[in-house]
Amino acid sequence: MASYTNQTAFRIPRRSQNPGGINTETIATNKTLVYSDSQYQALTNGTGGSLNCTLPAEEDGAYFWIRNQAGSTGAISVNNPATSGVVSLAAGEAALVVCDGVWQVFIKA
Repeated sequence: MASYTNQTAFRIPRRSQNPGGINTETIATNKTLVYSDSQYQALTNGTGGSLNCTLPAEEDGAYFWIRNQAGSTGAISVNNPATSGVVSLAAGEAALVVCDGVWQVFIKA
C-alpha cells in the first residue's frame, strides 16, 4: 500500500508527450505483453474470433490500458500469466488493468 506524506506534490509545468508510446497493432494470434511494451495497447483482432492478450508477471504498481479496436467482431480476453481471465473486451471496448500484486480491472468502458 502506498504511503503519502505532506511534502509538496511533484508538478509537471508543461504537458507531457509520449511519442510512439501507443502500440497500434492488428493481431492474428494471441499476444503476450512484457514490461518493455507500451503501457497503451490499441489492438485490432484481425481474426473475427477470440484472441488472448496475456499480461506480464504481477508487479505492484504496474498498469496497462488495452483497447479492442475491432470493428464489429473479434473479442480479446485479457489474462494474467496463469491464463485466468481478467477482463474480456468486445469490439470497441477498453480497460485499464492495474496490479497491486494481482491483476485487476480498474476501469472498463
